[in-house]
Amino acid sequence: MHTNTTQGLTLEDFLLFKRQDLHHFEQFFETVGFKRIDGSVFGLLTFSEKGLTSEELQTILGISQGAISLALKNLTAIGAITSQEYINNKTKIHCVKSNALSIVASVLKKREYEMIKDFQMALERALKNPKAQTGLHHKARSERILSMSKACDLGLAMMELVFESEELRKQNFYKHVVDELPKILENRAMDFLKVKELVLGKISEKFPSTAQRPKDN
Repeated sequence: MHTNTTQGLTLEDFLLFKRQDLHHFEQFFETVGFKRIDGSVFGLLTFSEKGLTSEELQTILGISQGAISLALKNLTAIGAITSQEYINNKTKIHCVKSNALSIVASVLKKREYEMIKDFQMALERALKNPKAQTGLHHKARSERILSMSKACDLGLAMMELVFESEELRKQNFYKHVVDELPKILENRAMDFLKVKELVLGKISEKFPSTAQRPKDN
């Protein structure tokens, strides 16, 4: 006999998938910088056939209402869930968004994209610093910094492709990815090569005697 504890989800069902799958959500969320409870709530809502209230989440997960509320707030902030009120009722029903790409795009925009852009700007400032263009191994240092900037460029290009694809919502999404990815990466690579040629050219002009010096790896 199944005991109903939530809408569309029985306690027996929950215990079954909790043993098999829920811990994967917890581990994944924790690995990418969230709390395990965020993964627990997200996983539970993913497996539930219908939306759940915070009281139902609390009953099934066996944790405090405060922890549930914080997890729901975190998941809402990254666009992972939606919450709707009952008609003429203040109780909210929480559901996982069905479009996983929109969730990924939201997380990348709020975290990794800005972090990488800030880091790349810091690299550019370091490259322009006069102190970076002096000393025996200034050219090797510049090449290392440019290499890091290129890696940032590629990462940003990949994320921009996700953003664009999520916004377009085209039916031929995967075809769009295949068609557009080489173009974006080629443009990024060309931009990088132009910057590299300009910077290293200026360094060679200012310090012509370093052209034959071995690189400091």
